[in-house]
Amino acid sequence: MFSAGTVFLVFLGYMATLFAIAQLVERSPSISQYLSERPWVYALSITVYCTSWTFYGSVGLASRQGLAYLPTYLGPTLAIGLWWVVLRKIVRIKERRHITSIADFISARYDRSQGVAMVVTLIALIGTLPYIAIQLKAVVSSFSVITGGSTTQLDWDGLGLWATGLLIAFTVLFGARRLDPTERHQGMMTALAVECVVKLVAFLAVGLFATFGLFGGFDGLYAALPQADWEQLTRVGSGETSAYTRWMTVLFVSMAGILFLPRQFHTAVVENSNENHIRTAIWLVPAYLLLISLFVVPLAAAGRALGLPVELSDSYVLLLPLQSDQQALSMLVFLGGLAAASGMIIVSSVTLATMSTNHLLVPMIDRIEALHWLKRYLLPARWLTIAVVILVSYLFARELTAGRALANIGMLGFVAALQFVPVIFGGLFWLKGNKAGATMGLGLGFMIWFYTLMVPLLAQSGQLSLSLVTEGPWGVYWLKPEALFGMDRFDSVTHASFWSLFFNTAAYLLGSVLLPQKESELELASSYVHAFRYSAEGTEQGPDDAGQIAKDEKLGEAQVLLEQYFSEKIARSKIRQISEGMGVIEKDYLSAGELLRFHRELERVLAGSIGTAAAHKAMKQHLSYSKVEHEQVSHVYAGILANLRLTPDELLERISYFEERDRIQREHARELENRVLEREREIRARKKIEQQLERSVNSQRLLNELLRTTLEPKPLKQALQRALELVCRQRWLLAESKGAVFLADDRHQQLKLFVYQGLDPDRLTRCDQVAYGQCICGRVAQNRQLIHTEAVSSQQPEQHCRLSAHDHYAVPIRYEEKLLGVLILYLSEGHQPGDEEIDFLDTVSYVLGGLIQRKWTEQALADSTQDDLSSSEPG
Repeated sequence: MFSAGTVFLVFLGYMATLFAIAQLVERSPSISQYLSERPWVYALSITVYCTSWTFYGSVGLASRQGLAYLPTYLGPTLAIGLWWVVLRKIVRIKERRHITSIADFISARYDRSQGVAMVVTLIALIGTLPYIAIQLKAVVSSFSVITGGSTTQLDWDGLGLWATGLLIAFTVLFGARRLDPTERHQGMMTALAVECVVKLVAFLAVGLFATFGLFGGFDGLYAALPQADWEQLTRVGSGETSAYTRWMTVLFVSMAGILFLPRQFHTAVVENSNENHIRTAIWLVPAYLLLISLFVVPLAAAGRALGLPVELSDSYVLLLPLQSDQQALSMLVFLGGLAAASGMIIVSSVTLATMSTNHLLVPMIDRIEALHWLKRYLLPARWLTIAVVILVSYLFARELTAGRALANIGMLGFVAALQFVPVIFGGLFWLKGNKAGATMGLGLGFMIWFYTLMVPLLAQSGQLSLSLVTEGPWGVYWLKPEALFGMDRFDSVTHASFWSLFFNTAAYLLGSVLLPQKESELELASSYVHAFRYSAEGTEQGPDDAGQIAKDEKLGEAQVLLEQYFSEKIARSKIRQISEGMGVIEKDYLSAGELLRFHRELERVLAGSIGTAAAHKAMKQHLSYSKVEHEQVSHVYAGILANLRLTPDELLERISYFEERDRIQREHARELENRVLEREREIRARKKIEQQLERSVNSQRLLNELLRTTLEPKPLKQALQRALELVCRQRWLLAESKGAVFLADDRHQQLKLFVYQGLDPDRLTRCDQVAYGQCICGRVAQNRQLIHTEAVSSQQPEQHCRLSAHDHYAVPIRYEEKLLGVLILYLSEGHQPGDEEIDFLDTVSYVLGGLIQRKWTEQALADSTQDDLSSSEPG
């Protein structure tokens, strides 16, 4: 055992070391840049998923319910298999939208709705508080165990308050020193990665010690425990149907938790600096989960083999080395548990503080004029929010967690995160999902979650009447929180997950289908559903026109707006950064396009500090357009559409706040768009007709020339060379004057290169003879069908036959049903074949077939005449 002073100093030293690491990274741009480019740092930070629940609680759960712990590892592993599609899409949207949290992400999809953001924030806040509480309980109980104190009567008033105060201080220092949370906390992520390594090393070390140090290996451990105990450790719960139902529920809920728990969304999405880092996370995170789960059952078995009480199973990980007098290992395990708990507390508190200030405090400040002065103190407000979150969690842990296993309380947060699944997946893949449906679904799901999980917890702890759970409100049996609508066959987690997700999804779908969707919502929905159409950087370029808008006036408006949330110095600095980034710092006037881009960047800066919904509302309230500016913006809009630089949806999205402010301007823009599109359709139709006429004339001229060539008294080689030159002159069809004619040799089943145009010597050597079935020409000879191939396509498997970066037509030359040869022509890369071209080439092939057959017939007649003359001469 250790003295309380020693453990406290180790606690303080460990946290100070982490803070020093974070400071070193933050203050050294080179180190920060280096680590931000290392995908393993990003991947390790995601393993903050493994909290004290994993470190201590999984062993406790295994000792009581066997393999019931397993789905918390399997669920994330299965979900991560979808990350290259789902997570990469979310990260790309985050880069374009300046997303700061999961509430920001969801609200930005549903018309930047502050109402949606508030509901998401409340779900995340109330759902995460119990989860933070069990981390505090794990810290306090592990401190009590390692100092030889009681594990049932924890010192919440002394040690608990000290630990809570230190965690508040370090959380503020780690992650809340800047207002803009989208400026990635590379120092915090590095410290988090170090913590993830510490807890993995500690868990593996105690697992190896318990298995090999205490029992000499798995065989010794197996022999030390009765067979009945092994059967209990290797089955799911009691083995009944309800245990397997809960197992599958936890699997599904864990699949959602690995990405949609607020802290997981922050590490996986907000802190992502390169979407290619997801590739590393896809294999490294499952590998980490596998390693940290290897010794769960052996540790549970070792604790039971040594006679440790099952009631203390959540502390087996620490009790095993302590009882064996392994002081160094005991301290390492204590630090591993501290790392598991503190990492979760720090990231979750920072995330919840960001969401609460952006989506609860800022809207309240905007509504109450007497509170407007608080806009300049949002960063201190964030610090205060962190303190409130952790203190409320402390109260929850002290009052509501006594006698309850870590795993049972942890599931509250997982089921809360499950409520985000319908609106996120609907938002990513369904255009019709709207704000009304999202608000209804989230609100109803949250109420069912609270009623079915939180109400029983409050009742069992004495905060509410127990009859509410046992008899139902007003004695109505089918409204019992743990047997809603008479469903009493399942455990509380399965019951709550089913009903909350059922009502959530049903309300979301019905609200989206039955209630109208605003046009602005459809534009945002398109940007989410079609996120992969944009570049990974999310950058766009807009048009420029003559600058006629006074820059100083617009910068002054922006200065006034930013000074409501920042100091004068910071506001001026942010405006200068935007101006320099746009390249307008030396200009006196802005074009309409530049003004739109300036306001867009200004909104992104605000969104990074107060959230997208609040930023959008602030822009609409404080910025305006004059009549002249309206006209110039309208001109830019028409110019963009005419030049096809942007689609209408992209442009409407870019200036959505302006269009919503002035509906007349929107209608005017639509009229311009329709006129431009109508004119473009006319031009395209006219060009198509002209091209068809030109091709028809050129095709007829070519055919006439080819027919004339067949009648000229030339040898076959000269005639075919002339014909090939004529075909290769068709610039509407060919990229270069390159092609060749092969003649068929049916007796040897091969093609021989006969005439060519523009081919390099290397190609002539490799393609001198081609067997039927080999390469493109050989397959045409074998199948007797025209082939169009793309540049270096999968239809060219033979290395010696790979063609250059062109598309190609390979056309069989026939006379009646007999194959005479193959014509190959080089096309421009990406050429789209058409029926008219194929009909034309078929006609050309028949003309060439007639030419070859005619020349062969003439040659045969000449040879026959020569033979007759030779035979008639006197011997």
